[in-house]
Amino acid sequence: MGYILKENLKQSAQDLNLGDDFWFQQDNIKNQLQSPPQSPDLNPIEHLWDLLERKIRQHKIVSKEMLKRVIITEWNNISSEEISKLVHSMPKRLTEVLRRKGYPTTY
Repeated sequence: MGYILKENLKQSAQDLNLGDDFWFQQDNIKNQLQSPPQSPDLNPIEHLWDLLERKIRQHKIVSKEMLKRVIITEWNNISSEEISKLVHSMPKRLTEVLRRKGYPTTY
């Protein structure tokens, strides 16, 4: 596990009230939670990127510099409540994936 994860993952899990019983999911590593090809994206970070994109699209971007400022500002404005909501939605997401037998869900 990289230095940033080693130093921050446990504290982040505590901040999000996850307890000790959670899965860490990361793209492109060898020892990870396996998912079938074409499965719904269950990684909360993908939904966080979507949230960030929607917030950025509310601005009329006129330059690269403005885009950079807006990205940083909107990223910093994402509340811990929004992040916690995404993480805590995982049991419902997993249940829906199982119910739909791996086919697309409403998430």
